[in-house]
Amino acid sequence: MSSRHTPPQFYDILPPSSRTKRKRRAFRRFFRARQEHSLPTLSSPRRWARRGWAAVVAAVLLILTAGAFVLDSSSYQSRVTTSFLDEFQRLQVSAQSFKELASEEGKSQLRGISRNLQEVFSSDKPFLAKIDFLRDAFFSFLGEGRKGIVELQQFVSSLLQFFDRSDKFLVEIPELLFTQQGDALLRALRELRDDLRAAEEHGRNVEILAKKLQTSLVYDASDFFSFGFDIQKMRVLLDRLVAWLEDQHPRLIAVMLENPSELRPGGGFVGSYLEVTLQRGNIENIRVVDTAKVDKELSLRVVPPRPLQAIMSTWGAADANWFLNFPDSAEKFLSFLDNSSFANPKKRQFDAAIGVSGSAVADLLRITGPVEVSSFDLTFDADNLITELQAQIQKARAHKSENPKEVEQKFFEALVQRLAALDEVKKRLLIDAARKWVTQGKVRIYVRDAELQTALSSFQLTGEVFPLEHGFYGDYLAVASANIGGQKTDLFVNTNVFLQSQVGEDGTVSDHLVIEKKHEGFRSSYWWHRATHKSYLKVYTPQGTKLEYFKGGVEKHLRGLDASGDEEQNEDPLVAQIERTTQDYLSYPALQSFEESGKNVFGFWMEVRRGRRKSATIDYTRKLLVPPHEGQEYQFVLERQPGSSASYRVEISAPVGFIWKENNLPVFEYAASDDGPRRVVLHLTLQRI
Repeated sequence: MSSRHTPPQFYDILPPSSRTKRKRRAFRRFFRARQEHSLPTLSSPRRWARRGWAAVVAAVLLILTAGAFVLDSSSYQSRVTTSFLDEFQRLQVSAQSFKELASEEGKSQLRGISRNLQEVFSSDKPFLAKIDFLRDAFFSFLGEGRKGIVELQQFVSSLLQFFDRSDKFLVEIPELLFTQQGDALLRALRELRDDLRAAEEHGRNVEILAKKLQTSLVYDASDFFSFGFDIQKMRVLLDRLVAWLEDQHPRLIAVMLENPSELRPGGGFVGSYLEVTLQRGNIENIRVVDTAKVDKELSLRVVPPRPLQAIMSTWGAADANWFLNFPDSAEKFLSFLDNSSFANPKKRQFDAAIGVSGSAVADLLRITGPVEVSSFDLTFDADNLITELQAQIQKARAHKSENPKEVEQKFFEALVQRLAALDEVKKRLLIDAARKWVTQGKVRIYVRDAELQTALSSFQLTGEVFPLEHGFYGDYLAVASANIGGQKTDLFVNTNVFLQSQVGEDGTVSDHLVIEKKHEGFRSSYWWHRATHKSYLKVYTPQGTKLEYFKGGVEKHLRGLDASGDEEQNEDPLVAQIERTTQDYLSYPALQSFEESGKNVFGFWMEVRRGRRKSATIDYTRKLLVPPHEGQEYQFVLERQPGSSASYRVEISAPVGFIWKENNLPVFEYAASDDGPRRVVLHLTLQRI
């Protein structure tokens, strides 16, 4: 029976037809395809549990990793900060001044600090910091400590580079100056300046960061730059010097050759000077000029200081070195050159003056060795330079030579050639000698450019007198001798200065000063060394000093010149200002006092014949601002006259019931030999017994 004839009630028990089977298979294929291309259905509970545990484990691992990162970074951050502060304090303690930092020991300290700072980032670095994508986050996490390390490292690096370059530059200076290498000299100065600019910038950043972290510092971070101001001063000096040298106009410099055998308060009689023309760092010309010829062609007449009127009626360049404060002497000297048709035929002002003692030139010969002047059949060395030059000049004058200083010109020409050809060892000896000259005051610099002069003064290169500020608590002494009519005798006169100073309980300082001169001119065969030594002495003391006693001077009656009745005579403003303060003493007619360079000055004459010994004694007092007390700081300042070979001995006695903390004794003693520093400042502290 066919299916179409099958009744409906029998459909469920009859087998389906082949057509129906085909339809069912197609239907199954359709739904299978739908399942394969449809969104996944919800997982079973077991499958969901497996995925949940995986997420928890991942979260825990992430937390542990982050924790390890934080702990590791925090620990390393602490080490970095500690390292920064440790090295910061090491640098702070190791050097209290730029000068100490520039010493070999100071540079060694800097190199050690640099090595330690480098090791902070190169050793014991956390593992996470080595992963590229975590490195930036890690270093950011280190914060101020890392910045401090970087800035301190760059600060030290800039300083070390400056010191290395400056050492090399100092050695090269003679060759650069005397072989027309001005461009190289200027380039070297600019590099040094840039090194200091970098050090200055990084140093400020170091100080700022240290202040933020200074809760763990033993020392105040603001004390870090005890030498930072010196860095700034040095950078300013290089700034000004480069600008001064780069100027397109030639610089005209007068090198004052000071004769130590004929002293003046500022150094020595200037019988001749070197005229140096400097063009952008190149020495274009050096010539010796006879100062006597300069003074003959002066276009103005100036009344000399009262003591000089014993030998002259008109002041000139040769005797301009009258003031202990070198800038005053140098400016006076240059003003005479500017107004001399011989020294300045082109009406160009001089730019600078350099005071050089004859003993410094003799020191040069100890480095270069003897210098031959074949045209005069002479050989000059350190021992005979001053005496032989003087003898040749005197001989030329006796023969009415038109150029008695020709031998001096020939000598300096030969000396410059020797200086340009120095080997490495001798160049370093020259550097050491130059440093000593500055300390001893054998070389002083004066520049008419006010900014450069101020920068030079900050490094005590200008020969200025020590300023006694308001509130100064202590004592001051300087003794300057002016050889006036005593020929060239200073070379054979031994001078000893002895000061006994007693600080009283009420604050009165009582000083007993003895100046002794011994004339040994008999050791020379030249008449100008054997003549009677005549000198005018100026004793500089603090303002407010009162004379108590005087003995030993020679009374001189000088009429004095008056410029008011002479239209051609000019009064020097500084000299007039000083002499208006002059005070005479009826009980001691050989002594006067006046004010100069902010000091009270006692002036008097001494005369010593060959083979004799003479002394002068001055007693004077001064009241301190307050009576002495426990812990009171007391200063004693001693300044020497440039070119002088005088020896000094000082005894400072503490008040009754006190001792000096520095030596644990009631008397502090100091002795200065003839080759000692130009300025000595003793810092003493009172301590009750």
